[in-house]
Amino acid sequence: MRTFRSLATEEEYARAQADFVAVFDGAATKHADQLLGVPGSRQWVTPVRYVESHDLWFAHHQLENRNWNGFGVGDPFGSRPVTPSIQINLAFAPRGPQLAARFMVDGDGRRWVAHRGKLGGNNGGTIAEFLAFYPKAETVRIGGTEHDLVLLGCIEEPDALIAAVADIAGAARAFREQRGDDGGDASPDDDE
Repeated sequence: MRTFRSLATEEEYARAQADFVAVFDGAATKHADQLLGVPGSRQWVTPVRYVESHDLWFAHHQLENRNWNGFGVGDPFGSRPVTPSIQINLAFAPRGPQLAARFMVDGDGRRWVAHRGKLGGNNGGTIAEFLAFYPKAETVRIGGTEHDLVLLGCIEEPDALIAAVADIAGAARAFREQRGDDGGDASPDDDE
């Protein structure tokens, strides 16, 4: 079983978020403002980056209590709004809100990003349903407690991290389509 520790300070969280965003910014082939959201629901214009080599788009926004990072599949630039298929919401500091994603550090000091498999939206299903569809979770130990998480990769290995996020974003989209949910995981106000 892999063992990790949590980030310890607000500065570590801020640096990890900045470096996480930089991974996708550095790989992006297109950047532009785009309408994001679900038609008939909340929508907003925000900067979006597109990583063409992985057919993955990314937008981030700082909320009151967390960093909202939305990811979707396909070229996002067009006349209609795009909707994230998955959010990777990350806390600002230790003892922040319980979110579906988290930063952690391995024994070599590398910063990892992981996700529980919880999808928001209208018909995101349960964690168990998504992980049955996408069976990539593993049990890890963080500070003496075991957690079942999908390890997306470490920030210090950007190509692998981007590929893993593209993979889970594609799986989340396919899972939602299978369930008949075309709404996606859009609202940055959803606490996940």
